[in-house]
Amino acid sequence: MHEWLEEKRYDGLSEHFKEYPSYIIAEIGSNWKNRNEPKNDLHGCLMSIDYAKAHGANAVKFQLYNHFEMYGKEGCDEFALPIDYLPRLAEFCKKINIDFLCSAFSVKGLETVDRYVSKHKIASSKVGDPAVIKYIKNSTKDFIVSDGMFDVPNLTNIIPMICASAYPAQPTDYNLYKMHQYCANPLGYGFSDHTQGFSLAEIMRAHGCQYFEKHVNFLGRRDTPDACVSIDGNQFGLYVKAIRKIEVGRPRRVKVKARKLWGDRYDPKLKRYVRPKK
Repeated sequence: MHEWLEEKRYDGLSEHFKEYPSYIIAEIGSNWKNRNEPKNDLHGCLMSIDYAKAHGANAVKFQLYNHFEMYGKEGCDEFALPIDYLPRLAEFCKKINIDFLCSAFSVKGLETVDRYVSKHKIASSKVGDPAVIKYIKNSTKDFIVSDGMFDVPNLTNIIPMICASAYPAQPTDYNLYKMHQYCANPLGYGFSDHTQGFSLAEIMRAHGCQYFEKHVNFLGRRDTPDACVSIDGNQFGLYVKAIRKIEVGRPRRVKVKARKLWGDRYDPKLKRYVRPKK
């Protein structure tokens, strides 16, 4: 009697998940100022890092900028991270074993941050800056680069990140067709999540996305520039679990025999299985 056919299920996808485990970034942005201790902002930064680690993040990210770099005009720098915080924050991240990231918005900022980070994160607004692209090209480090405003350059040290410049964003604001382009990138690809839900991140993970960036406000202050697109600590914990759940349930390399249905039998003349006549 002819044996039931064997098949390999999801072999390639399984290998992709093994090679690219998820990497979740808690984007603190401007949410580091502590409303309960306004005179001790460094403590607010350290608390945010501690919370990010407790909720399962792989990395925590701040932003180094001044008002002119961010908005193109002079203004108040109330929510700009002080440069002298960088060594303390990087040291604390190393102590509790979480990666420290800090976006910079100029070549000078990148040079300042470089000594404290293992990889850089570039906002989509700076992808159109030739000086920044030149810096990336000449660096030995990897760069996670958002594509919300410009196409990501084809450089070997770039990890492209699908992004939408809307705050907050709808799923339809994202160009998900870029997944087909980015999935072949040797360093993997990412998703800068400005939506207010989890579903799009789950879909992205199921399609092999590795890097996830989510704005989170652990300290509860609601008057920061990033407050409108940020989730709280409890929601971030659920976000991390949702992505990890997709990873735990990923398909694995298996061989199975085709199920026998309705008394199907193998027809040697047709060379395939057929159902018996009723």
